[in-house]
Amino acid sequence: MGPRGILTAENKKRLLHTERQGMRHRTFLSILILLVVSGISGRASAETALVEADASYERHQPKQPLTENDLLNQASLHLAKKDYAQTEKLLKEAWEINPQSIQARLLWAKLYRAQGKKSLAKKILAKAITEDPNNDEIYVEAGNIFLGQGDFVRARQYFQKALSLDAQNEEAKAGVRQALAEEYKKKLAWSIAEPVRF
Repeated sequence: MGPRGILTAENKKRLLHTERQGMRHRTFLSILILLVVSGISGRASAETALVEADASYERHQPKQPLTENDLLNQASLHLAKKDYAQTEKLLKEAWEINPQSIQARLLWAKLYRAQGKKSLAKKILAKAITEDPNNDEIYVEAGNIFLGQGDFVRARQYFQKALSLDAQNEEAKAGVRQALAEEYKKKLAWSIAEPVRF
């Protein structure tokens, strides 16, 4: 039996795309030639071999440097996993690409807040506000910091500023509700603690 089904339209298209991009890879072409020469028949065998060749091709491609967005996305994931060392490493790499990045500043502030370094987080956010005063995310993060410090009035003010910039910001809405609830609890505690006068 001949090599029927090996060079399907999809496989030809894949090969042409590879050639058009100027990315000829020995393994990919070797397997394709091996399939044709050895007379392996059947679409499944050919497809499996091509998938393996593609995987080999990808493994041998030079790694593309990560973009700022790639680094920031990875930093966010590591921050969520509380892997602060890796978060910091990725943020430093992103910072080297773009030292003016507001998103990087926000992530630095979140990292410092998570590590309990709130004064550093506040400094970063103050700079970010001067550079991008219409970014609601900055105000949300500032609100979160003040909320964590028990300054519920200032937290509410920052969350309300974020809502004035984006009325649909769910995190800011939740922050306002939480700040108001904490303010109410604080006032209630003070009113109970005051002696009753007759």
